[in-house]
Amino acid sequence: MTTTSNYNLPLILDNSINDVKRDTNALANAVDSAIATTAGSIRNDIGVMGDLTTADKNSLVEAVNEVHTKATPHLGTTTNSGDSYSITTTESIAANRKFTIKFNAASSTVPTLKINSGTASAIKKANGNNAKLYASVYTLFWDGTNFTLLGEGGEYGTAGAADVLAGKTVGTDTGLVTGTIPSRANDQYSSSFYTNGSGDLVTGFPTGAYLNNSGFGAGIASATINDPDFIAANIRSDKNIFGLQGSIPVITSGSDPAQGVGQWPDGGLAVYPSEGYRKGGAGAGEIKVSVTQLQSAEPDLSAGNIRSGVTIYGVTGNVTPRQYAAGTVSPDAGTYNAGIREGSYQMNRISVTGLSFNPNIFRVRFKADGVWSTSVMCDIWGYGLGCFVTWWWNNEYWATEVVTGWAGGTDIQMSASLCRAMVGTGSITEITWEAWS
Repeated sequence: MTTTSNYNLPLILDNSINDVKRDTNALANAVDSAIATTAGSIRNDIGVMGDLTTADKNSLVEAVNEVHTKATPHLGTTTNSGDSYSITTTESIAANRKFTIKFNAASSTVPTLKINSGTASAIKKANGNNAKLYASVYTLFWDGTNFTLLGEGGEYGTAGAADVLAGKTVGTDTGLVTGTIPSRANDQYSSSFYTNGSGDLVTGFPTGAYLNNSGFGAGIASATINDPDFIAANIRSDKNIFGLQGSIPVITSGSDPAQGVGQWPDGGLAVYPSEGYRKGGAGAGEIKVSVTQLQSAEPDLSAGNIRSGVTIYGVTGNVTPRQYAAGTVSPDAGTYNAGIREGSYQMNRISVTGLSFNPNIFRVRFKADGVWSTSVMCDIWGYGLGCFVTWWWNNEYWATEVVTGWAGGTDIQMSASLCRAMVGTGSITEITWEAWS
């Protein structure tokens, strides 16, 4: 018999002698056998509908829809007393089943969950630590002992608030925490520093994160220590301190001229040096004061005030010093007639010998009748010396003659070998004289 290719159903050929009853029955039996075989195969593949654990067993589609809806059931929103949470639901949560639930408040320490009349059990993280809950929706897995949060992500590191920049947050086992490291942006200043005497500048900065680079380039943070004295004008020009080249001139010349001089109230010399650094000592920046500068501070520094042959600070003197002699003598015996310009007088004469110079100034005083005379008359001739001769009275006990340019007389002379003069009248007992060249 000829049959179909899929289910082997009998075919009626054109040249067949047909028997309607027979052929119809044969076709029916063939169809029934094919359907029975296929249905058995389907039943073996998907199982028996009655064995489904779903509530709906009417059709495979309805059963699948029920599984899709209730595979991860949502239990609703909890109530709580502190960290003890509970919920009443129509769902039955067996061991090794997951579900979603919304917690109505955040937890603080060790949260627990009680479903319907079950036992309150701990809510854990995947690593076994107590969960930190917020007022939000979570997916939990019930293993028969504890509830475990699902979808918490990977492991957390060891960073805490003290390891994170202020204003930033980081996830931890206990939830998000906010960092406490202060940001030291904008070149925070430090005023805490010291030097150790070995060339090191040791500074302390406030704790924090220094993220600005202030022109140093990417990847280099910076902070600023401010000292208004750290400028080139305070550093020697031959020194470079922490990259700052000094500008104070270093003076090593042994003939650095003074900028000016003056005189202190006590007569000391004040010298105004050039600005700069000097080591001090011989050959290390001496200050040269010129003669002109010295004379500007002390006008009396001149040749006319310095003895001839003597040089003081480059000024050679031209003053010839006066020679001096003094003594006490008695008048010569007798009196002598002194013809002088004012008349003729009987006067006492004195003689001084042994001088080492020709006197130009001569003065005397005398005691008459035992009393120093307050009225002294003195007459001096220059004998062949071109001396000036004069006389006068005064009330200072001394009579002084300046011997300059007049000659005459025979009884009075002025020379190194003999100084002879006429003095006042009366009983003269003592005569004191002085002579200067």
